[in-house]
Amino acid sequence: MLLLYLPLYWFYVMLFHHYFDQFYKKKNMIRPKPTIRFDNWFWCTCFLVLLGYSPLSITNMLLILMGISLSIIDIHYYVVDPVLSKLFYLAVLTSQLPNIHIILPVIVLLILLLINYFLPGQLGFGDVKLLVMWATCLSSLQLIWLIFIASSLGILFILFMNSLSSERIEKIAFVPFLTTALTVVIYLF
Repeated sequence: MLLLYLPLYWFYVMLFHHYFDQFYKKKNMIRPKPTIRFDNWFWCTCFLVLLGYSPLSITNMLLILMGISLSIIDIHYYVVDPVLSKLFYLAVLTSQLPNIHIILPVIVLLILLLINYFLPGQLGFGDVKLLVMWATCLSSLQLIWLIFIASSLGILFILFMNSLSSERIEKIAFVPFLTTALTVVIYLF
């Protein structure tokens, strides 16, 4: 279980580091050097070892790996890479072929499009597409928990970062929170 927390810790260290870099760049300040710096390859290796020794199915491992790679891209560029996500999703679909849910992704897509219609610009369409892709492999209970946990983590992150800084955060990378929630949901349900 300890190996599960290491990659999640690495995600949040990377996320906080990115937002603090933006804060220091806006203030034209020199960013202090961190006292402890972990190598990213070490954390990736820990996570791959975790996946190798866990009782997860191939589908769940691919979903988590897709989330991790898309999280790293989203943290740095605020974009969900369509090519990478489609490649991962193709691999997930081939391993999940008899158990694909069709109705749930359509319902999720309609609900998220309604949210995007009534609150324009608040939810990125890359996040919507990622949730619809993941909905084909998750049950409805897992999907509800995933959205609840990811939203709660995102709200707590915004509140925490806004309490540390006088400037408000306007935009966050939401895929790391979705990936964290996906990992928790896969391990709990």
